[in-house]
Amino acid sequence: HNTIFRHHLPAQPRFPDYPAFIDAITGRTVTLSNLRSTALQLGVGLRNKLGLKEKSRVLVYSPNSVDFPIIFFGCQSIGAITSLANASYTAKELAHQIRDGQADLAFVHPVS
Repeated sequence: HNTIFRHHLPAQPRFPDYPAFIDAITGRTVTLSNLRSTALQLGVGLRNKLGLKEKSRVLVYSPNSVDFPIIFFGCQSIGAITSLANASYTAKELAHQIRDGQADLAFVHPVS
């Protein structure tokens, strides 16, 4: 069946070396093939090392960065339900999302 992961990052992308994301500050570039392979590596780690599986709940609390889509697609690669918390949320808004989302795991950017 088609998933967000397979739809956006197919095994044979049309333009594998096309830049998917470029960090304006550092110049770091993530190509479509880099994004797919790194996201799959993360997904394998989430499943094999942390025991997450399809429908596991993951909270991502981070400002925009080139790592954000890697985390998102890594979670999508295993079918996790990904709750995206904006780094500009107030403490009350974030607490509400944490409480309602009941995440099994949270990715938190150190600056957030």
